[in-house]
Amino acid sequence: MGRTIVELDHITKSFAGIKALDNVHLDLQEGELHALMGENGAGKSTLMKILTGVYSKDSGTIKLLNEASDSLEEVSIRTPLQAQQLGISMVFQEFNLLDNMNIAENIFLGREPVDSKHCIDTRKMYADAKKWLDKVHLDVDPKEKVSELSVGFKQLVEIAKCLSFNARIIVLDEPTASLTDNEAETLFSIIRELKANHISIVYISHRMEEVFELSDRITVFRDGKYIDTVDREHFNEDQIIQMMIGRKLQETIPRGEAVIDQNDVVLEVRNVQVYKRSKPVNLKLYRKEILGIFGLVGAGRTELSRVIFGIDPIGQGEIFIDGKEVKI
Repeated sequence: MGRTIVELDHITKSFAGIKALDNVHLDLQEGELHALMGENGAGKSTLMKILTGVYSKDSGTIKLLNEASDSLEEVSIRTPLQAQQLGISMVFQEFNLLDNMNIAENIFLGREPVDSKHCIDTRKMYADAKKWLDKVHLDVDPKEKVSELSVGFKQLVEIAKCLSFNARIIVLDEPTASLTDNEAETLFSIIRELKANHISIVYISHRMEEVFELSDRITVFRDGKYIDTVDREHFNEDQIIQMMIGRKLQETIPRGEAVIDQNDVVLEVRNVQVYKRSKPVNLKLYRKEILGIFGLVGAGRTELSRVIFGIDPIGQGEIFIDGKEVKI
């Protein structure tokens, strides 16, 4: 790894008197993937929103590498646009894309190239968008509407948008939360290329296998406090979990098979058809049982859940709760 490119020190942030961050620290080196870990509410996203200008810090310092002087210099980041101009971009868990606009319009929103007549130069905009899409190996027409893209493609458009700002620091917040395995592998390949091009990445995730596959270093937060920064290769998952929760993870569920009464059916689904031409689904859920519904993307898991919950009409089939048929 190379030089330190950004350093956040003694950062504190409160909301309505509640400290979300209490004197925390993070440094990021050039070309590294730095995983930021902690339980929900630990302060990970809050710190990154301070770095990217979404929130303002209450106290502390942010220092950024000045390429000209090759030294860290304190900066004040007040807006996301200012952060992007400094080479810092973030791909949020909820994408910042406008579905009713096309890919190129999203990438250059608010900074569209103009011609000599001060009109938007659409030819240049589409050509430039294609250049950035090629950087993330996304072979789509820049004129395609964002609403037509898959979740995985939308994420790559977000990364292309970051690169269009000449980002040297990219923050990825739970990037694989909504991706299929194939889409996640594509993302990992892009991440490795970004690192090879000396782009630094802060990676927020709860998925241990991803963190240990991709990261160089790991920083752990707990309850808004900085716990430690460690080299990934010298630590294992159990040690990171212990740092995250403040204690050893003990077995709390008794071993052995749970005693399930096969006559105590809480929920029964009979002959429910998820799709018009699909085979009917039957299942029983017993008291004290956890029943998993498993399948590939498009298999009908979500659609079945929506029917059971009453979001979509049942069409064909019956649902029973405690032995009594219900119309939800």
